[in-house]
Amino acid sequence: MKKSLALLFLAMLAVACGGQRHIKQQLDRADALMIDHPDSALEILSSMDRRALATPEKKARHALLLSQALDKNYIDVDNDSLVDQAVRYYSRRGNDIERAKAHYYYAVVKGNAAESGTAIKALLMAREHVVKTDDDRMKALIYTYLGNLYYEQFCFSDAATAYSEAVDAFKNTGQTFYLLYAMRRKGVSLSLIDKKPEALACLSEAKEIAIQANDVSSLLGIMSSLGGVQMLSDSVTSSSYKHDLFKLYEKYTDGKIPFNHYPTVGYTYFLEKNLDSARWYYHNYYLQCPKLPTLT
Repeated sequence: MKKSLALLFLAMLAVACGGQRHIKQQLDRADALMIDHPDSALEILSSMDRRALATPEKKARHALLLSQALDKNYIDVDNDSLVDQAVRYYSRRGNDIERAKAHYYYAVVKGNAAESGTAIKALLMAREHVVKTDDDRMKALIYTYLGNLYYEQFCFSDAATAYSEAVDAFKNTGQTFYLLYAMRRKGVSLSLIDKKPEALACLSEAKEIAIQANDVSSLLGIMSSLGGVQMLSDSVTSSSYKHDLFKLYEKYTDGKIPFNHYPTVGYTYFLEKNLDSARWYYHNYYLQCPKLPTLT
């Protein structure tokens, strides 16, 4: 009888161990898919039974990976009940990159909840850990989001510093589209703290990178920001800038002026005192803008 009970116990133990190995394999698989196939990672993590996560480590890892997958699939979460499990666990255990990720995704949730102050504090904690690692992708994410939050708070000097760190990190990742985004935001932030030469240098470099990458969307946005800084700093005339802008349209958009460039083009006409053309571009831009819902 004792022998039978012992064999039964061993059998149950083997099943349990096998189940935990399967859970680890699922978590590892989701982690491996996260960057290139976040939709598949989310599917794996969402299908897992959290009651089967037998240890605090597995529960925290699942919470962190699921928070990451939700964000990468553009699903905004403003309740911190999930990611808080990861923060509480990795604040005491884990390595620096795990701690950085936990605080970063906590910041994302708090940002979604419009709690910018709490989000910034979480990002500063994430920064403390990520600087100890060589994970440039994570550094870039943290600094870019920090820059965005500072920018929204009108702290343009802090925003410029954060974007500068993001630019350095993105240059090491090879993610040109995101590099150009950070460079454009850095340039605009520098212009807003009256550092026009630095802003022009940053935006001009971004322009050349966008041309080399044939990234038309980023190039058009950069040219819009560059023109504003150039004309405000008197480094070019409005006619010269408009000429360059229209050459850009001829080359990349079959001569068609993009809708979101109407205010920029309208401003160049305004500076030339061509008020009818300026009025036309401004009027048609605001005419086509999405209407805000009315209160009833």
